Amino acid sequence: HIPRYPHDIHYHVSLESPADDEALAELRRQVEAVCPILHLLRQPQTITGTVNHRREESPAVLGAGPGLPEYLEEKGRKTRLNREALLRDGGSPREIVAHASARGRSGVRRIRIREFQQLSDSGPEFAGYDLGPTSPELQLGVLASCLTHVFLIQAATLGVALTALETEVSGIIDPRAGRSGHEATPRHPHDIRYVVNVASSATDEAIAELHAAVEVACPIFNLLLGPQVIEGELHNLAAAVRAAA
Repeated sequence: HIPRYPHDIHYHVSLESPADDEALAELRRQVEAVCPILHLLRQPQTITGTVNHRREESPAVLGAGPGLPEYLEEKGRKTRLNREALLRDGGSPREIVAHASARGRSGVRRIRIREFQQLSDSGPEFAGYDLGPTSPELQLGVLASCLTHVFLIQAATLGVALTALETEVSGIIDPRAGRSGHEATPRHPHDIRYVVNVASSATDEAIAELHAAVEVACPIFNLLLGPQVIEGELHNLAAAVRAAA
C-alpha cells in the first residue's frame, strides 16, 4: 500500500548556540512536547466535512469568477495526459522540502518552499508581532487548499460540472493547553471541520460520490487522519565551529 500523503517525514534543525549538548537536548524535548503541528501530525485526527450543494446559485454568490467549467474540462485532459506520462517514466517517489528560518529582532519565521516564500508569526500572547498567519492557521489553510484542489481534480475525472467551489476549514486552538487544570487539553488544532460550498447542475448523488472520492484521494486530509511517524535531528553549528578550531 503506497500512502497518498507525504510520509517518511523528517525534520532537521540547525542552530548556533553556546549551550552544551545536554541543554540543547532538553530544549528539543521541550519543543517536541509543546509544538502544536508536531502533535497534530503524530496523533490521529477526526475531521468532519460537509458539502453544501447549490443548484440554482450563480458563481458570483460563492465569489467565483467565470470560466470554472472550461477550466475543469482542460484540467481533466491535462491531468490524464500528465499522469500517464509520469507513470510511463516510472513514477518514482520524490522528496519535497520546506525550510523555515527565524529572523532576528522579530522572531518571525520565513518559510521557503522552492522559489516561494511565506511569513509566519504569532500573536502578542506568544510574544509575536502578528506579521503573518500562525502555524496552526497555515495548517488549516493547507487543508483547505488541498481539499479544494482535489475537488477540482475529482470533478474533472468524474465529469461532474462545477460552476463555483469554495472551502472553509476551521478548528479550535486552546492556549490553556498544558496548564494546571488543562493537562488533557490538546495543544494542537482540534475539532477540525470543513464546509465545501459548490454550485453545480449535477445531482445530489453525483455530488455525494464526488465528496467520497475527494476524501479518499486528498493527501493532506489523509495525512491528518494519521498518526504519522516524524523523526528529527538537531545540530549546533557553533559546536561544529569550536570542534574545527
